[in-house]
Amino acid sequence: MRLFCAVLLLVFALAPARADYSGAEWAKLKRRARVLRRKSGARDEKLAALRDLGKEDSLRVAREYAAWMAASLGFEKKLVRDVARARARFRKGRVSESKRDAYDDAVRRRDAERSVREEIAVRIGRLTDGDALTWLGANEDRVVQQARASLRFRLSLVQVLLAHPSFHRFKVAILGFANDEELPHARIRVLDWIARHKVREGREAAQQCLGADAAAIRRAAVRALRGIDDPRAVAALVRALATAKGQLAHEIEDALRWYTGQPFTGFGSGAQYSRWWMQHGVAWLAAENGKRWLDKAKQKEFRAAFYGIHTRSTRIVFVLDRSGSMREPVPQRGPVSGSKRDNTVPGKTKMEVAKNQLARTIRTLHPDVKFTVVFFDSVVESWTKAPVLRPATPKDKHEAEQWFDPIGPSGATRLFTALHKALGYAKTMGRRKPGASGAADADADGADTIFLLSDGYPTYSDASMSQERIDKEVARFLKLNRIYRCVVHTIGVGPAHSEQLMRRLAEKTGGTYRAVGMPRRKAAKK
Repeated sequence: MRLFCAVLLLVFALAPARADYSGAEWAKLKRRARVLRRKSGARDEKLAALRDLGKEDSLRVAREYAAWMAASLGFEKKLVRDVARARARFRKGRVSESKRDAYDDAVRRRDAERSVREEIAVRIGRLTDGDALTWLGANEDRVVQQARASLRFRLSLVQVLLAHPSFHRFKVAILGFANDEELPHARIRVLDWIARHKVREGREAAQQCLGADAAAIRRAAVRALRGIDDPRAVAALVRALATAKGQLAHEIEDALRWYTGQPFTGFGSGAQYSRWWMQHGVAWLAAENGKRWLDKAKQKEFRAAFYGIHTRSTRIVFVLDRSGSMREPVPQRGPVSGSKRDNTVPGKTKMEVAKNQLARTIRTLHPDVKFTVVFFDSVVESWTKAPVLRPATPKDKHEAEQWFDPIGPSGATRLFTALHKALGYAKTMGRRKPGASGAADADADGADTIFLLSDGYPTYSDASMSQERIDKEVARFLKLNRIYRCVVHTIGVGPAHSEQLMRRLAEKTGGTYRAVGMPRRKAAKK
């Protein structure tokens, strides 16, 4: 019993303190803050009170910070007037020691109040509570608008909003920083965020940034307009190209070529694009919008697309080859990703293209999809332990990307080991709910779709398998898959992959086979 009590005390001693204050503690802290807000000077006491408030992350703390900010701004007006009077007395006639002291004291009190206000602003920016951020991001709030007068506050706030797992809730607040001329670094971060997450609401903000003074901001705006994939951005890019030079002009040409397919480049491309837009812009925009509307209507049926293969499945395992051959460069001719616009998937090697395509697919997964990722070479590694699939929430999507981003090519190609690992996610995860009317638990469903990507022949003990061994492994996998009925979509990368194997796996399971990164064959002469 003594040992149990000792262990219990040790656990309580080592456990982190709760961030939330009790009712009595909060009332005491609030009274102390109210007294200090009305007090002149006392810089150290005020900073200590702010630190105590910062131990809790909540909406009531945000409101307290905002009230303190309003009092500080109002109090500083009086201090500024005191400094102006002291300066006037200081400059009149002879400079007496008392007048000098009065002036120095007024300046000191004003600077102290400003340092407290800056500390409040920074602490407002460090809040991460969802309700607090929603309230702070409201443009209608007068106090928050006053707090935005602080550059440090604005910079802290945009950093917190961009890093928050539920950043999509604060689109309006984030986009408000895109044209903040006093914070060029924040503008670039917001524009990159627009491109990365395809925030189409940010088109107008990005178009305005094309006229920024800093070339880095204009280039970030071009990336954002290309990233959102909105044909309405073409007109602004054409106008910007007319006066652009150097690298900026090159990047705008790339974006316009990607949007329109027109080959204009180099000297005079601005005038060529302007003439093309005047002659064909209206018709092109109408046709492009109509096409995208139809594509969007068709894609409502689908939940995911990888290398141009669409699926309605909501339980998916992505299995990718990371063997040493994946470091080879992609062929210069032919599609590299299977999509209609292959140049939208960056990457010089097969590994880079595959990871970028996977990242793009994961970002666009439908919210009701559950998924995981498996990479294989001589060993097989997975993002989650079988049979757990993760929901396609913004947080889980980001975690998946963070997991496979540092992965590089090496080792052999243990393809069948990876397939059996993927099949482990197809196992039923649970039973029917007790008392339910025969309805299965939705979370008990395992994976029913596998996307398999590889660029070579499978290996065993780091040596290529014989065709006889491959046939046996395929038969073994198909026999086991009769239980789970997983559809296997296969993507063969480059000319060295086993077309027979990949095609057979797809056909026998009801999937689709696609070859990418293949050199185009020259048409035979008649």
